[in-house]
Amino acid sequence: MSFYFIVLGKSQLGEGIRRTGALAEELAELLPLLSVHEPVVLIGHSYGGLCAQHFARSHPFVIKALLLVDSTSVNLHRLDALMLPVMDADDDAAWLETCRIYSEKTSEELKDVFAPGWVPGLPTLLNEKLQDFQWNPLTYAAMYSEVTHGGRKMR
Repeated sequence: MSFYFIVLGKSQLGEGIRRTGALAEELAELLPLLSVHEPVVLIGHSYGGLCAQHFARSHPFVIKALLLVDSTSVNLHRLDALMLPVMDADDDAAWLETCRIYSEKTSEELKDVFAPGWVPGLPTLLNEKLQDFQWNPLTYAAMYSEVTHGGRKMR
């Protein structure tokens, strides 16, 4: 039997410090509750990729395959040392401030910031979910919280 779960910005903001280890353990607890007892194909995007890497390292026998899509790196500190003019256009403080500002906007205000756009080749439902994710102020609140509470450190 196959299970497919797409979780895209629907999580509630956690309280306190949220690190990759805590999220990996939550996933380890969740899988049996969902009657998932065979190894899984885990896909992680962005910060979720960092969490997926942590889960794979701490629970290697639960993973059938790991797919990382534009994932945060466990060696992020090495990327920070590189001279990358495009990526270095905004420093971390400016990026964090943008996340904070976007977290205080309404979905309607975020639609003015991010125009609707479709990714060619993706199913309509997934494109709609991506837009909802981008227009959700909690997306930016979560990013702000993850970074300011140490989410970038793999522990």
